[in-house]
Amino acid sequence: GGGGGMPAAAEASPLVGKPLLYGTISGAIGVIAPISAEKHAFLAQVQTNLNKVVKGVGGFDHKQWRSFCSERKTAEARNFIDGDLLESFLDLKRDKMEEVTRGLKIKSGSHAAAAQTAAATAGAAAPLPADVNGGGSAGAGGGSAESAERAVTVEELVKVIEDLSRVH
Repeated sequence: GGGGGMPAAAEASPLVGKPLLYGTISGAIGVIAPISAEKHAFLAQVQTNLNKVVKGVGGFDHKQWRSFCSERKTAEARNFIDGDLLESFLDLKRDKMEEVTRGLKIKSGSHAAAAQTAAATAGAAAPLPADVNGGGSAGAGGGSAESAERAVTVEELVKVIEDLSRVH
């Protein structure tokens, strides 16, 4: 759907398809939601940085906590973004948030980056920093000043994670 009256936040959904809601026999409820490759790459880096800062449940490393275990084998969870881990960013103290954002980059010269900064400053919903929001496919377009990168701010990452948390 979508019409002319749809709010900007709804139009800029972090998803690229419909989410799947599921329940388990043990009573857990979860969501599997498709995102673009660009969003996945960005959020995977956030997740990697968070794993260095956040202590895992029960003293386990978070990767170990989320791994698949059966009588025959144990396998690390791969190629998925853990919403619970991402949301733990919102509970961190400012210095730890800054530690997580260290090394995160977004394209800085694009119009999307300027609009993103304006939206974040105005308190509007901002799904993902600049071109990480899937504004084009990787490798498309020329390599001008628009491909320059800048650091992601704590405020931008807070907006990203708050918007993702609304998915589930």
